[in-house]
Amino acid sequence: MGLKHPFDDSPVLAESLDNTDYTLMSYTTVSGPKSTFQVLDVAALRALYGPAAGLDGVSAVWNAAAQTMAITGTGRNETLIGVNDSSTIRAGGGADNLIGRDDGDRLFGEAGNDRALGLRGADTLDGGDGDDALFGGADRDVMRGGRGEDRMFGEGGDDHLDGNVGDDLIHGGTGGDTLIGGYGLDTLGGAEGADRMLGGPQNDVMRGGSGNDTMYGGPDDDHLAGEAGANQLFGDWGADTLLGGSINDTLNGGSDNDWLLGGGGNDILVGGLGNDAMLGGSGADSLVGNAGDDRMAGGTGNDTLIGGYGDDTLTGDAGADVFKVFRTAGADIVRDFSTGEGDRLDVTALNITAGEALARLSAAGVDMIFDTGGELVRLLGAASESFTGGDFIV
Repeated sequence: MGLKHPFDDSPVLAESLDNTDYTLMSYTTVSGPKSTFQVLDVAALRALYGPAAGLDGVSAVWNAAAQTMAITGTGRNETLIGVNDSSTIRAGGGADNLIGRDDGDRLFGEAGNDRALGLRGADTLDGGDGDDALFGGADRDVMRGGRGEDRMFGEGGDDHLDGNVGDDLIHGGTGGDTLIGGYGLDTLGGAEGADRMLGGPQNDVMRGGSGNDTMYGGPDDDHLAGEAGANQLFGDWGADTLLGGSINDTLNGGSDNDWLLGGGGNDILVGGLGNDAMLGGSGADSLVGNAGDDRMAGGTGNDTLIGGYGDDTLTGDAGADVFKVFRTAGADIVRDFSTGEGDRLDVTALNITAGEALARLSAAGVDMIFDTGGELVRLLGAASESFTGGDFIV
């Protein structure tokens, strides 16, 4: 038997020792330190202190060579705390609290609604089944929610957070984080740093926070907001809403009917497939409809609007705007062409001169019609404008 009290003369700890690690019992043998309790040792502890209060079956095994502690719970509701060195904690079933301590720990909640705190070190946290709450701590952590409606907070460091299955709330915190919603109605928030977010199936909500973020909505109807920073937003499939934020953003709606708003800065908006609605906002923006019958408005600033394939409706709004036309792209409508504001038609794709471009203009009531050689572009209310060769980009 190697169990003893090293401080038998002072059974009551002094107040000054509060919040300090204090050895109540040591365990030694003539051949050196042991890594696990033996059967008679456990029996001796029960004889000295009585039966365990709900902790029968908890296993704690110290690997001296690897300097790691392996702790396995009983499947009941427990609080399991690692050591200052690296710990691996497996809670089993039950609503458990897992705390990692100082080094790179591995915390597995397994079944039940668990709460895991990595604290310091590069930790791995896996919630398992159940509605879990995971907190990474100060360093570069890897977190996986598992099945259930999980809440995950990367906190400090460049973290990797994967919600997996369920409607999850995922917040990266500071650092350049990777956030993956997985399957479910997920909410992803980047906070500080250049974050990367992937939505997954079902309708997701993403907010970039500060930093230059990249977001991918996934296959369903997603809401992506870049907020501060120069962001890149990709709606992918589904009818998505993309909001650019305050600096120079790139928004790509992808397939389906999307809504894109550039916000502040000089933004690039690309509709992709589907009938898209785009608003550039403030700044000198570029709006590209691609396929589909799109509606686009430049907002304030000197904008460039390209309808692409389909019958598009283009509005430059304030500023000297450029409307680019193609031979067979579609029968577009320009709602506010004004030579007085400095608006121009870009006809470079037609390979014609400014004089030839002027010759292709004709009046139709209060409107002007421009013949691309394959389609007719209608300039609403432009019959009263005075056109010259300088109104074309050739």
